[in-house]
Amino acid sequence: MHQNINVLYIGFRPISLKDCPEEIHVTQTSHIDQLGNYQVVIIDMILSPYEIEEITDAIPVYGCYITKEVYDYYQMGSFIYKKQAKMLVKYEMSFIKLLASRYFVEQKAKKISIRQIGVNRSFRGTISYEGRQYMTLQGDYDTEWTQTCYWKKGVKINRKYPVSLWLEYQKDENVHLQIFVEEIKQNTMDHICFEKQYNESMLDKPLLIDEVPYDGTLHISLYVKGTGKLKIGPLHVRQSRYEEGELLPGGERYNDDLRQECLFYYEPGNMKPPLQIHFSDYHQDESFEDIEMMRNMKTPFIIISDPRLDGGSFYIGSSQYEKRIKMYIQEKMEELHFTNKDLLFSGISMGSYGALYYGCDFSPNAIVVGQPLINLGTLASNETIFRPEVFPTSLDVLKQNGDGQLDKTSVKLLDDRFWNKFDKATFSNMKIAVAYMKDDDYDKDAFSSLTTHAIGKDIMIYGKGVEGRHNDDRKTIFNWFLMQYKRIMEEDFKNGK
Repeated sequence: MHQNINVLYIGFRPISLKDCPEEIHVTQTSHIDQLGNYQVVIIDMILSPYEIEEITDAIPVYGCYITKEVYDYYQMGSFIYKKQAKMLVKYEMSFIKLLASRYFVEQKAKKISIRQIGVNRSFRGTISYEGRQYMTLQGDYDTEWTQTCYWKKGVKINRKYPVSLWLEYQKDENVHLQIFVEEIKQNTMDHICFEKQYNESMLDKPLLIDEVPYDGTLHISLYVKGTGKLKIGPLHVRQSRYEEGELLPGGERYNDDLRQECLFYYEPGNMKPPLQIHFSDYHQDESFEDIEMMRNMKTPFIIISDPRLDGGSFYIGSSQYEKRIKMYIQEKMEELHFTNKDLLFSGISMGSYGALYYGCDFSPNAIVVGQPLINLGTLASNETIFRPEVFPTSLDVLKQNGDGQLDKTSVKLLDDRFWNKFDKATFSNMKIAVAYMKDDDYDKDAFSSLTTHAIGKDIMIYGKGVEGRHNDDRKTIFNWFLMQYKRIMEEDFKNGK
């Protein structure tokens, strides 16, 4: 499996490429007119302001390295921040060889659900399920380390491209666990070529598996000892970029004390308003969505992704979890010296909840949403009547964020989680643009509820209703969403110029 990496070196000190890995293609030049599509650009010569301007669009954010002499001699001002450029001590082959495992093109990640967990027959306790969120074991495990459960399907691994593992779990204090990993060599049935145990203290960070000697398949088990309850959630498997980022170069991850993750990606763009804050929709593949749409707007942007449950948990969680999302947005605002009125929030379907929910904390210039989902309790209750077995994740969201029950009280409690925040928030000259489905079978009253609760607030709401149920006409929804987005960019921010 080769993942071609294109590297451009700009300078007068080219190196021998005879030992260059076959998947890395290096172009060495001192002429900036030889630009193309590169994952990494290395600058090893002094550039004029004109030359910097000429190459800016061709240089990938987070993929720019500037050699120490140039970096020290010529602080390139905003260019370094725009490209999140890093200093390179020396341009040499040892550095080039590191790039293949850090700058591959795609976002490579998957989530192994609890339905893929097998339990050892020797376990004598009870087994139960909390929807799709946790498999719960309760009992006496043993006084010695014992394989208690395992993932039925292995994980393909290439020795050149390490993977990281992050397991969602909760446990009683008297329960202790280890993750055990073994690799079966490719094209063999039982040749174990690598095995390693990872104790509990090592699980505070994603486990990096980068020592396997051959291509093959990883088999993962959980060894447990002690007594009590153990709740096992999804296992996140991502191709690691080491220190360069999560999913993408520059991608960041955060987890709270409950091991619930949130993922962030930021690009400074042209450093002019607005700062776009986009919440990804529900999606089972872990990735940062709509990144090209954000880039095309030219201005700074943040993409926030929720990798929990089957495809997301609507960006709500513990106070610690929600505080981190707000802090991340605030940090980027301060870096750019922006105010709240330099913000533009957006999201579609699940992402609409994140945009509206955190929009209450910032009172941005505008919020643009499509297929709004606001009443999350009602969203779950509709699973039993209006759309049986269409979106069961909604029931998990209710159980996770309500009072643990699936009754009318829990439904109202979760609905009110948004409205209590919205009603208490102070808004100033804010716009909300909404494209909604007239017969939405997820949250039929989202738009009408929003307009009712906005009475008396300094908010202008305008919307477009589209015939059909929630997923009947996403194309029309998106087209109107994008039209309003561009209109706000042009009228309020002069397209970021």
